[in-house]
Amino acid sequence: DGALLALKFAPAKDIQQNYKLIEPWTKHSDWWLREAAFRALSGLEKDDALYVKILPTLLNMATSEYHAMPRETMMQHLNGVVQKKKPESDAGKLILAALRKGVDTGKIKSSDLGVSAWNVIETLKLCLQNDPTLAPALATALQLRFSDLRSTDIVSIVADPGGFTTVMEKMDSKQREELKDILYTLYRPEIIKRLNAKDYEEEGHKPGMVSAIVNLTNLKEKVAVPGPDPATFASPPSISGTLDIVMKATPGRGDFEPIEYFFDETSGNPGGADSGWTSNPVYTDTSLEPGTSYTYTVKMRNALGQEGNASLPVSVTTPAAEFEAVRIPNGGFDTIYQPPFPRLRSGHRLFQRPSPQKQIPSSQPCHSHPPPPRRPLPAKCCSSAGTPRTGRSSTRCSTPAKCPTLRAFLKKA
Repeated sequence: DGALLALKFAPAKDIQQNYKLIEPWTKHSDWWLREAAFRALSGLEKDDALYVKILPTLLNMATSEYHAMPRETMMQHLNGVVQKKKPESDAGKLILAALRKGVDTGKIKSSDLGVSAWNVIETLKLCLQNDPTLAPALATALQLRFSDLRSTDIVSIVADPGGFTTVMEKMDSKQREELKDILYTLYRPEIIKRLNAKDYEEEGHKPGMVSAIVNLTNLKEKVAVPGPDPATFASPPSISGTLDIVMKATPGRGDFEPIEYFFDETSGNPGGADSGWTSNPVYTDTSLEPGTSYTYTVKMRNALGQEGNASLPVSVTTPAAEFEAVRIPNGGFDTIYQPPFPRLRSGHRLFQRPSPQKQIPSSQPCHSHPPPPRRPLPAKCCSSAGTPRTGRSSTRCSTPAKCPTLRAFLKKA
C-alpha cells in the first residue's frame, strides 16, 4: 500500500500509464489496499480531462464500499472535489449524479449493525450539502427504503445537522413547501408508528424520536396538547370513606397516546399528596387528617411530554374527628372505652370520650392506682331467725333484709 500511496503524488500522466497495475487493487479483499488504490487514482485530479475519465471508477468504488473507514476517505475526497470545482462543473455533475443514485441503490444489510444504512444516510447528506435542491427527490427516494432503515436512521436524516430540516433555509419557497409536504405526510406518520410500537434499539433513542415528531408536526401546525385544555374534573374531589378523597379527571384525547394525568394537591396541608404522572384518570388521596381542607387540580400530557393547562382548583374538607387522639402510656387505664378505629399516627389511637354512665369497670388492675382495701364483713351476723351469731365473709344471713347489723354495715360502707 505504500507504493500506491506514493503514486498519488506522481504526475497525472504517470498515474494514467500505470492504471492497469493499479486497477486490480481497487477490488482487493483488504480494505486498506482498496483505500490505497483509490488514493493513487485520485492523484489524477491534477488534470481535469484525465480526472473526468477516471471519475466513474472512483465513484463506483466510493458508493459500493461497505467498510466505514475507507468509505469515509473516499467521500471526503469527492466532497472536496465538488467544493473546489463547483457542482455545476463536469466533475461536480458526475459526482452528484452518482451519489444521488447511491441513495436509491446502495445496499443496506440487516446483519452489519447499521453500517450500510449509515453509508446511505451519509451519502444523502453529502448530496444535500452540495445541492439542497435535491432534497425533495432524495426524501421521496429514501421513503421507499423505510423497511430497510432503523428508526434512528430516519430520525438522523430528518433532524441531524445536514438533514432535511436543516437545509430548508437554502431552498426557494416552492421547493421548501414541497419538502414540507413530504416530511409531514410520509416521515412524520412513520416515526409516530415506530414510537407507539416502541420500535427503537434502546430507551435513550426515544427523546430523539419525540423531538423529531414535534419538529415535523410544527412544519404544518402547532402540536396540540391533550384536550380538554385546560383539563377538567369529570367527578370533582369528594369524601370517600372516613378520611379519603377521591376524584376523576375528564378523559383526555389527542393524537399522541397514552394520555397521562397529574393530580396536584396544592394546599400543602399535612397528609395531602400528589399522584405523580399516571395513566389512570381516577385518583384517591388516602390517610388524610380530620377536619382539614385540601385543594386539588389536574392536568394532562401526551406521549410527546407536552402538557396542557391545569384545571380550576377544587377544595374539600375532611370530617372533624369525633374521637380524641390519646397517647397510650406505659401501664394502662382503670377504665377504657376503646372502639375499633384506625391508628392515626405512630403511638396514637382513637378513643371516644365516654360519658360517666357508660364507664365500664376493667377486670384488669390499674398499676398506677391500686384498688382500695376491702372492708371485712361484721364478725357477728344474725341467724335466719334474726339471732346474731359468729361469722366471717363466708357466713351469710339467709334473710339479709331483716338483719339490722348487716344493713347498718352496708349503709356505712
